[in-house]
Amino acid sequence: MEKSVNTISLRKWVKLNPRKQHQLLADWAGGLAAVDTGFTERYRELCQAAQLDHYQAPAWLSDSEQRAALVAFHQGIAGLDQTESEPMPNGVWSPRFSVEVVLDQVHNPYNVGSILRLIDNFGFAGLRLSPPHPSLNHPRLQRAARGSQAWLPVVTCPDLADYLAKAEVPVYGLECGEDAVAVEAWQPQAPCILLLGNERFGIAEGLRQHCTQLVTIPMFGFKNSMNVSHAFAVAAQKVVENLGRLK
Repeated sequence: MEKSVNTISLRKWVKLNPRKQHQLLADWAGGLAAVDTGFTERYRELCQAAQLDHYQAPAWLSDSEQRAALVAFHQGIAGLDQTESEPMPNGVWSPRFSVEVVLDQVHNPYNVGSILRLIDNFGFAGLRLSPPHPSLNHPRLQRAARGSQAWLPVVTCPDLADYLAKAEVPVYGLECGEDAVAVEAWQPQAPCILLLGNERFGIAEGLRQHCTQLVTIPMFGFKNSMNVSHAFAVAAQKVVENLGRLK
């Protein structure tokens, strides 16, 4: 642009497409040391002229928090990638706990990415996927994984039934069922495999038979199901608590 957001005429401003307007507002706010009175007045003027959604900061935010939130608000509307910059770790992944996570037909890229990030958070060994599964290069997977897909061991397994049948370690399936143990009473051992099922159908019947034990998460609301990555976080915390006591 020949003029900055701070000096552009309203006539030219309103001719820009909304995505560009939000992008420019985010860039402008991001370059400020603080959000001052002059910015606030000009910002309000620009948003009103173009009839844009504008950010209204809660009173409890500090100046720096307000500016960061305003930037994120307009970046989100503009569809800009807000992926955090994650430094690559030095060396090879060294798990804290010998727990392999296996996914049976988990198709949502966000769920797979979230599970990868949790595997890193809890220090588990790695991830094994059944095809078809989302590419590790999928943008939504990468945003959720926050870089962990680059260093965690990820293996594609064409025949999970054969793999689990030959496993020489306990296989714990996170699934509802009359014979499932409640997560609070579960006593996981390591090394082990933690099996998670499809977002809609759960663990396939052909794989349940290879589970050493089924584990369920009691629920007390109207919903009787939980997002697979959230359920994994609950189970993973129990694993870490139990294995930590055994060390």
